Amino acid sequence: MHSRIRRQTLSCDGPQQLSKIAKVIDAKKTINAFEDAFVILKKSTYTDKDTLALLTKKTKMFLLEIFGNIYQRLGQSSVVKGPGKKITYKLASLDIIVDKKQMPLGFISEHLPSYDKCDHCHELLCDGTGKGSMVIACGHGYHESCFTLLNGKCYYCEIFLKLGIKNNVSSLLSRLSELDKSKSKSKSNLREIIEADEDSLQDQRIENEDDILEVFRKNKQALPKAEQAYSIALEKFLNANIVI
Repeated sequence: MHSRIRRQTLSCDGPQQLSKIAKVIDAKKTINAFEDAFVILKKSTYTDKDTLALLTKKTKMFLLEIFGNIYQRLGQSSVVKGPGKKITYKLASLDIIVDKKQMPLGFISEHLPSYDKCDHCHELLCDGTGKGSMVIACGHGYHESCFTLLNGKCYYCEIFLKLGIKNNVSSLLSRLSELDKSKSKSKSNLREIIEADEDSLQDQRIENEDDILEVFRKNKQALPKAEQAYSIALEKFLNANIVI
C-alpha cells in the first residue's frame, strides 16, 4: 500500500491530498464497482498463442527475404557520376542512391575502396593463403601485414585529411591577410579624415582672425572696448576665485 501511494503522489503534496489519494487507492483495491466504472480494460489481440506464432513466422520470412536480397546483390553497387564533379553511389543491396557525404571517408578520397582486394598490394583479401584481412571504418580493406607496413594508418585517407587541413589553413590565412589590409586601409582613411578636419579647423581659425582684423580696421574703438571687456571679465574671474 505504501509503495502504491509513493508512485501516485508528489513531494509537494500536502496531508489532505495524501489522504484523498490513499482513499482512492484503497477503493480501487477493495471495491470492484469503482474499477468497473472508471477503468477501461482492453484485451490485446496478440495474446493468443496461435496469433503470436503467426506473427513470428511472418517476421522470420520478412527478415530472410531482406537479407537474402542483400546477399544476392553484393558487389553490384556502382558509382553514378552527375553533372560537373558531383558523384553519387547506388547501393544495390538497399536499392537506394546516396550522396558521397553519406558514405564513409574512403569513398571521398582519391582512391575508392576495392570490393575484394587489398588497397595496398591490390591482391585478393581472401586468397586462400590464410592471410588475415580487415576492412577498416573508412571503407578501405587491407591485409593485416599490409596494414602493419602502413603503421596502422589508412594511407589514402591520411593524404585526403592532410590536404583538406592544408587547404583550410591557407584559406584562413588569406582571409586574415585580407582583413589586415582592410583594417590598414580603414586606418589610413581615418587618418586622412582627421588631417582634413584639422586643416579645416586651421582655415576656420585664420578666417576668424581675418574677420577680427577687418572689424578693427572699420571700428577704431573696437580694440579699447575689447580690452575694457577683457579687464572686467578677468576681475570677475579673480574675485570669484578669491570667494571660493
